[in-house]
Amino acid sequence: MIVMAVDPGYVSAGVVVCNLLEVLFTGTVNLEGDRFERIGKLVDFLREVIEKYRPMVLVMERVFYGRNVDSSLKLSEVRGAVIGLTHLYSIIYREYHPGEIKKMVTGNGKATKDQIRWMVERLFNFDGIKSHHESDALALIYTHLATEGLI
Repeated sequence: MIVMAVDPGYVSAGVVVCNLLEVLFTGTVNLEGDRFERIGKLVDFLREVIEKYRPMVLVMERVFYGRNVDSSLKLSEVRGAVIGLTHLYSIIYREYHPGEIKKMVTGNGKATKDQIRWMVERLFNFDGIKSHHESDALALIYTHLATEGLI
């Protein structure tokens, strides 16, 4: 089963595609320009990845709203564009709470970014992670596969 994970941000986003625990693609896209250019750049990047790998499922973290309303709004716009692509390409969409992901991957719902990265490198037997966005996306895929009983 091919699963794609997107860990979106306003400045950059991590994207990973796996066939079960085999990593097929990792990438971090840097988003520059105004908000329309940023979202457009991410959508273009994701369309290329989707058309190449044809994932059955796309997973993202459940929205976590902080105190900064402006940042939350910008992230919601990015997430909306990603969710829209799942409809366009008939991809199943799933999301997981950050604490759920951390607990599934490390056994600790309050794990640090470095702990998550260390664990996913071992779980996927993969040392090509280039950013925390990519390690978070791998953690998302692991959580989905484990939740669905596929590993």
